[in-house]
Amino acid sequence: MKPVGYAYLHEHLALGVCPPVCPARIRPVTRIMSMEQEIAVPAGRAPEASLLAHLLFALKHEGIDLATLADTSFGRHIAL
Repeated sequence: MKPVGYAYLHEHLALGVCPPVCPARIRPVTRIMSMEQEIAVPAGRAPEASLLAHLLFALKHEGIDLATLADTSFGRHIAL
């Protein structure tokens, strides 16, 4: 399934930090659900295919991952 949020950033930017422990992925669900090993996201709630949209989704639904944020912003992948 397609990654969303921090998992999307990690995959598309080839970040040098550990991947998210509980990645968000598009699943056939009706609402955003925290599961044991991932966050299930319905296709209708997934962000558009932009780095900023996935970053905002991650901050809202996955909390703050300082390592990913530092690698993303200092690597100049996203203009903040």
